[in-house]
Amino acid sequence: MENERLNLFELHYTWYEHEHQSTILATPKEQDKIEEDLKEAATSIEFDEIKEKEAVYKDDAYRRIINILRQKGYIVCNFIFDPEYHVDEIGIVRNTKYLKYGIIHRIKKTECKRLR
Repeated sequence: MENERLNLFELHYTWYEHEHQSTILATPKEQDKIEEDLKEAATSIEFDEIKEKEAVYKDDAYRRIINILRQKGYIVCNFIFDPEYHVDEIGIVRNTKYLKYGIIHRIKKTECKRLR
């Protein structure tokens, strides 16, 4: 995947009492192939339900679909806290006129205030 561009999409479900989960997946596949893989994964869950003769609940189907997609090469992605990094000039190399570059990690600070 050296020069390939990954496409990201979000798969999520909502269940009773506001239970919610989402997963961001990445793949070099185009949208039409992603949708084909999603339909295929969902259809295979329906067949499993018939074979197992038990109900497959939405959260279980969600996990099974993600596992099927992972087997097909999809990558599960996570966001890191404060993911912003910038290339910036950090000085001049001594006794030259060349600039020195570095990476600056932008950290968002939050302030908490107790209400009284």
